[in-house]
Amino acid sequence: MKGIVLDIEEGKAAILTEDGEVRGIEDRQYRIGEEVVLPESSRIRAGLLRWGAGVAAAFVLFTAGAFAYTTPNAYISVDVNPSVEIAINVFDRVIDVEAVNDDGGELISSLPLKHMNIEKAMELLTDKLIEGNYISNDENGGVIIATSGENPKKAEKLAIKLEEKVRKCIDEEGKTAVVESEAVGLERVKEAEQLGVTPGKLNLVEKLVKSSPVPEEIVIEEWLDKPVKEINKLIQENKRALKEQEKADREKDKHKDKENGKSSLKENESGKSNGEKDKKKND
Repeated sequence: MKGIVLDIEEGKAAILTEDGEVRGIEDRQYRIGEEVVLPESSRIRAGLLRWGAGVAAAFVLFTAGAFAYTTPNAYISVDVNPSVEIAINVFDRVIDVEAVNDDGGELISSLPLKHMNIEKAMELLTDKLIEGNYISNDENGGVIIATSGENPKKAEKLAIKLEEKVRKCIDEEGKTAVVESEAVGLERVKEAEQLGVTPGKLNLVEKLVKSSPVPEEIVIEEWLDKPVKEINKLIQENKRALKEQEKADREKDKHKDKENGKSSLKENESGKSNGEKDKKKND
């Protein structure tokens, strides 16, 4: 279980846990505001600083705890066709959920995701996407997850963890979908916000542009409104077309090399024949 250090006094640290308790544990040179992991054996005297905190101290702890719980620590965006964004706190609890498009609004309208652990929230979200047939057995179907936060390493770990959770949910339901995740910088998040989309969707459309043989013909604004499966479909078509073109180019080069070889052989035979004729003349 994780917690955040609220106060340190006389060798003890007050820890606000993710389930809302304040526990007193031995201070190990913690810093106030530091995130720590509590071993199960650390359930020492739950409550507000049993070592003598008064009303003022309790008020400070309550205020600090409330601030820690309600302050966003990382952001997650999920795109299929519904697009949603989730904010979580330092305890990996959902503190805000927003729809990025109409389908996203319909998707989350009946899901009580707030205050839920993010892994459980992603499980419910994935089940709802499957129930709504947004995730089926379409080979082009996909789920794009993007994570961001002040701590890039934590964002990367979160992306991997959530991708594994979503994959597991899809596999258990016997469905097929490409699941991709990546951590993005906060600047990327701002750029996507200005366009009214998620950073994951923006990255996917940019992959489409790079895959196109005529990237200047891709209208980014139009594709940002399309479902993930449509974007994935065109990306795969572009990749197949590129492979076919590369194969055709290799065959063309082989044929050209073969023709050059034949030409060289004829020249050699012609030269040899002329040499023999000259020799006979000299004899």
